[in-house]
Amino acid sequence: MLISEVFKSLSRRFGAYNAIRYSKIYYRILKYKNPSYIQTLDEDLAFYRRALGDSLGLVFDVGANHGDKTWAFRQMAKKVVSIEPDETCFAALCTRYRRDKGVCLENIALGDRAGVGTFFIEEDGSAYNTLSEKERNWLVSTHKHNIREVLVPMSTLDNMIAKYGTPDFLKIDVEGGELSVFNGLSHPVPIICFEANLPRFREESLCIIERFRPNKATRFNLRLENDFVFSSHQPAEEIISILSRNNEEVSYDIFVFNGKPA
Repeated sequence: MLISEVFKSLSRRFGAYNAIRYSKIYYRILKYKNPSYIQTLDEDLAFYRRALGDSLGLVFDVGANHGDKTWAFRQMAKKVVSIEPDETCFAALCTRYRRDKGVCLENIALGDRAGVGTFFIEEDGSAYNTLSEKERNWLVSTHKHNIREVLVPMSTLDNMIAKYGTPDFLKIDVEGGELSVFNGLSHPVPIICFEANLPRFREESLCIIERFRPNKATRFNLRLENDFVFSSHQPAEEIISILSRNNEEVSYDIFVFNGKPA
């Protein structure tokens, strides 16, 4: 076993891994040890700054995982609310942002109702962990048979808005549960981004877009890697056309820019 793996194993055993992993010293080490990770963070931040500007008041990061997106949003916003049901990920978030009063952490899942939901765990801390039974079945079909189930507290976006206010930007990445999260939202939000895994969640993604279609002032764009697909934001019909005919395995971030109705 490599020395780095021994160190990682021991630090996890004694509960020090997150404290070390998210320390400022370790971040400096990563610039030399893992420059591609640092480059990914910087490129992500550069994209969001181009897309959203640099003076946001409040951002919701729904499905925060280990907090890399929260890190980017915190460079641009006065306050970030990071929402994550996975216990392993939430422990990392607590360590990473425990001293930042501009980051509020919620160890819950979001959906169409408040209560308790079943969370399917592929692996502790995995980005594939989900509340979606459809995603769970896909994981099983790809030979990941050891899916655990745990109960997690659930709330809604409306409840989060009642608690923190309306965000300037809302990001949703919950591995197939995006439509359920939207079904718990009745307030207008200026800019929204949600993940669309195609073709698996084509129908759900189209349903979300249809929510905004009546407002002719609303425009959309697709993020692929670190840029928008379109140089200017598009009406719903253009995005629907692309999603409807795309049968390749691809993941888009769909941006919704909610203009004021004419």
